[in-house]
Amino acid sequence: LRQNPVIGAGERQDFGLALATAALNAFRGNAAQLLGLGDSPLEKVASSALDQVLNGLASGIGGPDPLKSIFSRTQLVSLVETILKEAANQPGLLGNSDELRNIVTALASTIGSAQGKLLTPANWTSLAATVLQQAAINPGRLFGFDLDDPRQELATRAISTFLNQAAADLAGGRAGGGVLFGQTLMRAIETTLIGFVSNPANALKLVDGAADDNLLAALITQVSGAVRTRSLEGAFQFGAAQWQQIYSALLTRLLADTNARFGLVDASGLLTSGGRTLIVEILATVQPGTGATS
Repeated sequence: LRQNPVIGAGERQDFGLALATAALNAFRGNAAQLLGLGDSPLEKVASSALDQVLNGLASGIGGPDPLKSIFSRTQLVSLVETILKEAANQPGLLGNSDELRNIVTALASTIGSAQGKLLTPANWTSLAATVLQQAAINPGRLFGFDLDDPRQELATRAISTFLNQAAADLAGGRAGGGVLFGQTLMRAIETTLIGFVSNPANALKLVDGAADDNLLAALITQVSGAVRTRSLEGAFQFGAAQWQQIYSALLTRLLADTNARFGLVDASGLLTSGGRTLIVEILATVQPGTGATS
């Protein structure tokens, strides 16, 4: 591991030790399955996987230094351990080191993007767990096996779309009423990825257009616009919880029929009559305290 550029000879020894310990802790609960991958001892399997993850993170973000400018040592150890724990639950993923590295590289490219700071390191760590879970149990759906083919980067394109739309939603500052940041943004992305694996073919249609013809972006814009609307008295009508509920319901409909259009707000940013009716219908079917629809 001393040869890994993320750790490097100049780093403190306890940083490399912390990463190595995190890798072993991540794998220990699945030792029997992991050792079935070959004749290597568990330490070697853990070391190899850790090397792949660190290289994938550094490659996707743009090098060791940008990676360490976003995450502190403690945060990086937590992110790496989270990724390895999820990978260890699916030994087949570790048996294909290229697949694991490609997934991590693609995820890291969104972390290091211009809008990546809209999510905190803790948000990214939580999101990484969902990404690895869904990628592991749905091979070839969120991430293909050839990163040179942009059609196979479904998860990356979805996350990038969300980050760009979130930046636009927050352009007016807190007074503008945008809610697409932090936990709300992270959960919306998780909802999207879980929805996408249920219908990858239609999901690709949602993110396959140019920036001004991206159906996922259009949906996010409509929901964000609706949540920013105010009553005649000037009070906001909806909050972050309603953003998630409205979006989840409409994403399900759009994945079922990519020709569906919802028109929640008009060109002036006002809630349309049809939009109000649709939102009332959606919120009326949400089970109290769960966010799920009945």
